[in-house]
Amino acid sequence: MLPEATRLASGRPQDDSEPVGRRAERKKAAHALVHELLAQGHSRRAIARHLGWGLNTVLRYANAARWQDTIHENRPRPSRLDPYKLYLERRFAEGCTSVTRLHGELVADHVLDPSIAWLVRMPDWGVPHG
Repeated sequence: MLPEATRLASGRPQDDSEPVGRRAERKKAAHALVHELLAQGHSRRAIARHLGWGLNTVLRYANAARWQDTIHENRPRPSRLDPYKLYLERRFAEGCTSVTRLHGELVADHVLDPSIAWLVRMPDWGVPHG
């Protein structure tokens, strides 16, 4: 656990390296714009109307002390395939890349709901489909 002095108000550890890239530049500019308009006395709702942004977007920038606080890390969500990932990776390595066949195997073993719709969105493990 990091000391409180090295943690941001959001609870995330403070990182000395600044985010870079087009997304970071857009967020930096948007944060500066919102804070400039607030300093001129405009309301948050008026800023949202003027910029054509949603109120929650303006609030996110207005409530952030630093533009870096507006950047959130993308965390992967749990997948319904997680319990079967090792099995599916092994079968892919063996050359079975047919989603229909893999689905049939899992249904036959009574470990999977027979709905195939969500299996079609299976992650690509670098194996060509065929």
